Amino acid sequence: MKKEPISLNELPYDGEFLNALSELELRIVEDFKEFSPIRPARLKEFADGLGYMPGTRYLKIVKENKSVWGFINLTHPKFKEGDILKAAGWAAPALNKARGNIFNRNYEISWTGPKYLPGSTGMPFYEMKKGTA
Repeated sequence: MKKEPISLNELPYDGEFLNALSELELRIVEDFKEFSPIRPARLKEFADGLGYMPGTRYLKIVKENKSVWGFINLTHPKFKEGDILKAAGWAAPALNKARGNIFNRNYEISWTGPKYLPGSTGMPFYEMKKGTA
């Protein structure tokens, strides 16, 4: 039986964590808005479709209950609390490297998920913002 995602205001975390998640969610929605600027109804549908599935080690972020946006580290010892992790699949994150941290505003994301690591997509390191990935 698959668990249903919950909204941001239903999460059981402290204010600092929720504020950082709220900023992340805003960035995700803003990036989608740039991707699809002429469809306000679709933007609302996308924003309302973002959900969270808390686990013991990670917080899973899902889009429209269909796909995983990414994960936020909660307790995995290899990463810091708040590290943004790319999804390896529906159930687990990629554990090679964090893509940023929600408490550090200097991270890059896309509405589709955390950005790839520099160099893995052919993007030169100098094109990445300083301090990201």
